[in-house]
Amino acid sequence: MAELSAMSGTYFVHPATILPAWRARIPIAMRSVTAPEDPGTTVVMTATEGSAGSGPVATISSKRGITMVTIRSTRMLGQHGFLANIFELFEKFGISVDVVTTSEVSVSLTLDPSDEVDRLPELRAELQSFATVEVAEGLSMVMLLRAKARAAGVLAGCFECFEELGVEPHMTSHGASDVNTTFVLADEHLESCVRKLHAHFFE
Repeated sequence: MAELSAMSGTYFVHPATILPAWRARIPIAMRSVTAPEDPGTTVVMTATEGSAGSGPVATISSKRGITMVTIRSTRMLGQHGFLANIFELFEKFGISVDVVTTSEVSVSLTLDPSDEVDRLPELRAELQSFATVEVAEGLSMVMLLRAKARAAGVLAGCFECFEELGVEPHMTSHGASDVNTTFVLADEHLESCVRKLHAHFFE
C-alpha cells in the first residue's frame, strides 16, 4: 500500500497515512473530487479471486517531467564508498533522488519531479571532476505495482508491449520492495505505452 501511495507524483494518499491503516487492516477508498459518485478505487490488504487486484498487475501509474542523470567512471569498479560519495554530493546540493540503477562502472538515477533542481549544474560540475555525466530531461516514468510471484511474467509482458511499439526504455528498475517495476521512457511515448500496458494487463 505504501508503494501505491508513492507512485503518484501528487501523493493522492500520503505515505504516512498508510501505516495505521495497514496495521488495522482498514481498506482505503479513493474517490474523485470532481466525480464523487464514481466508485473510484478501494485498496485492500488481500485481493480476492477475480477482483481487479488479483491479476499480475494491480495498478499502473506514471509521472512526467523526469530528469535522468547517468554517471560513469571506471573508478567505481570494486571501489567501496564510491556510491556514498555520489549521494553525499546530491545531499550537499539538496537534490532528491527517486529511482536508482547501477552497474559495475555506472549509476543512473532519476530526480524527483517535485524537487527543485536549480543547482543541478553545480552538482554536475562537481561530479565531472571524477566521472562523465549525462543529463537527460523531458522524460517520463511508468510504474507497475505487481505481485511478487509475477515479476518475470510482468517484465516479459512489458517488454513485449515496448517491442510492439518500437520503444526502448531509458531505464528499468525492479524495486527493492519486490513489488514495483519502473521504466523511464521518452515523454513522447508515455501515453501510447500506458495504453498498451493497460490493454495487455487489464483488458
